[in-house]
Amino acid sequence: MVLHIYHAAVGEKEFQFSTEINRLTPELYEADVNKAVEEVSSTILEQLTGEDAMCCTCKTAPATRLLHHTMLFAETFPPRVEDLPQPLCNSENCEVVAKANYMMDMEDATAAQGRPSPNGCFRCHKGANGVVMAAPLLRCSRCKVAKYCTAECQKADWRVHKQVCTPGEVVAEGTRK
Repeated sequence: MVLHIYHAAVGEKEFQFSTEINRLTPELYEADVNKAVEEVSSTILEQLTGEDAMCCTCKTAPATRLLHHTMLFAETFPPRVEDLPQPLCNSENCEVVAKANYMMDMEDATAAQGRPSPNGCFRCHKGANGVVMAAPLLRCSRCKVAKYCTAECQKADWRVHKQVCTPGEVVAEGTRK
C-alpha cells in the first residue's frame, strides 16, 4: 500500500484527502481508487453550493450523485489520484450526455498535446489508447472531434452525440477553435 493524495475539483471548490492505494496490479489499484471515491463522494456532494450543486448537464435539477473520472499520477511525489467529478441529477440522459461531454473534452485535450486518442471509437471504443486500427477512425463531419470505427457506430451514437456536437473550425488535428 502506498499513500496517495486524492485531489478533486468541482467548479471553484477543491478537495484533497490522503488515501492508501495498492499499486501491485491494475485490479487492486482500481478497487482501492473506487473505495476512496466512494468514501469521499458524499462529502464532496454535501459541500457543493450554488451552480456547482446543480446537475452539470440539465442545470435545473439538484445534483444527487457524482460521476467520477479518475487519473493516476503514480510517478509524481507524492503519488496522487486526480479526479474530475461531474455533479449529476437522477436522469439517465444527463449521465449519458455528461459522459459524452467528458469524452469530447478529453479528445480535444489529448489531440492538442499531440497524443493518441484515449477514446477510440466514441461508441464501441475500438482503437482506444492508441491501439492501431486497420482503417482510420471516421470523424464526425460536424464537430470534427468525435470518432467512429464504422458508419453504423456513428449512426447508433447520434442520439447522444447530437446533444454535445457543435460545429467547430479545425485548427489542428482533432482540435477546435
